[in-house]
Amino acid sequence: MSLKQKNSLFIDDTSKFELFLKTREIQQVSLALQNVTRLPKRQRELWLKENGAFLAEEFDIFINNSNMTFEGLSMDEETLNLSRDLVLSLKEALSTVQGMLHKQVELDS
Repeated sequence: MSLKQKNSLFIDDTSKFELFLKTREIQQVSLALQNVTRLPKRQRELWLKENGAFLAEEFDIFINNSNMTFEGLSMDEETLNLSRDLVLSLKEALSTVQGMLHKQVELDS
């Protein structure tokens, strides 16, 4: 195996591991956000007021970093499955955030 092939395999393995870690990270964030949704109304309002901007900024950073991870990946079956898992986990977390914000808007009305 040539050095170029070894480097390519290393980069693929590293990228797959990054996808796995990003998926785990967003799943943990999603669980934490679900706990916030269970807080009493006043505590949830306060949490959103204190952390809403930070949360939005962190999601933007996470999405941008995830996009960079996707660039240059070889699309074998394992990579596709990891990519799908990441996107689905991100979708779930964003749905939780949207639900929290929607509840906040309803409460403000």
